[in-house]
Amino acid sequence: MENSIEWELSIVLLVAVNSEAEIVRERLRELSTDSNGAVKDDGNCTIYYIKINDVLLKIIYSKCPYPNQGGDSAAWQTTLLIKQYDPYCLIMLGKCAGNRNEQLGIGDVIISGTVFRHDYGKLSTSENKQVFEARGTTCCIKANDKLIEKIQVNCLRNYGNSISSDIDTKYKIKIGAISSGCQLVKYANAHSIISKYLHIGAAAGDEHNRVLLGIDMEAYAVAYASEKSNCKWLVIKGVSDFAEPTSNIDDGSKKAVTNSFSTAILVIREVIISLFLQESGEETISKDEGSALVAYRSGEFEKEKCIAKEAFQKGMRSVKIRRRLLHGLVETDRFDEADQICN
Repeated sequence: MENSIEWELSIVLLVAVNSEAEIVRERLRELSTDSNGAVKDDGNCTIYYIKINDVLLKIIYSKCPYPNQGGDSAAWQTTLLIKQYDPYCLIMLGKCAGNRNEQLGIGDVIISGTVFRHDYGKLSTSENKQVFEARGTTCCIKANDKLIEKIQVNCLRNYGNSISSDIDTKYKIKIGAISSGCQLVKYANAHSIISKYLHIGAAAGDEHNRVLLGIDMEAYAVAYASEKSNCKWLVIKGVSDFAEPTSNIDDGSKKAVTNSFSTAILVIREVIISLFLQESGEETISKDEGSALVAYRSGEFEKEKCIAKEAFQKGMRSVKIRRRLLHGLVETDRFDEADQICN
């Protein structure tokens, strides 16, 4: 780490399937500050460091385990990564089926202001026909208000209508609802039907929470697990198809995932870093750094460790706080904890 870096920010990037993983992994290698790309690969995740101004991003990148797609593996992996790495924010990347009626094209990107689950409900018989009674209105989770507000101001107003793609075209970014289910959806007017089942158009709140823009298989599970773990989350997905009977998700997969990743980096740079610094507070950081340093100089290593650890757990991860925490742990023989901090 260079001496000029004063902040460290941990973010998880999660994808579902191999085709998404390969694209995101290659892009992270290009951005990594390490000449070898990844600095750790334990089979479950890979860690990359990316420097943006005075902030060192610790990107914990992972793919959902078998069967990859769907809510079960997404919820499991989300919970595991948050417990292990305590990130400031978890972002789910990848592809989804976009709503053609909302002027979305292949490669355009959806940021979920709200997520629903459309396969939660009751299957019964009425007039000798099977009827599914969707109850997804009770399965509705909204993203962090401050995150969404800052994305609207810092990203959509400045970039939303025309983002230069890393492939060959420009794309749009929209905030709206994404609905998830454990089956791949491919039928006519899918977005309208699901919106009707879930009463999404009649939902209260901001306009972007009342328009179903995308359908996928993981967004709700990721949001649910993140909320239960008290971690900020976002779902950022590119449009690869339109959930129509003739749709082929592979046709737009590369463009969708590439633009999803580019949008995530844009959101991190323009929104998440500033929100992190704002919430951490430079004055608080300086006070904790000073208190830990005083304890170190007076030989009170247990106190040094406690002050630094409390600040670190709140997300106050400047290099000075990290140094005091590591020193305190080593001096008090907490070598396993120090090793976890290093990794």
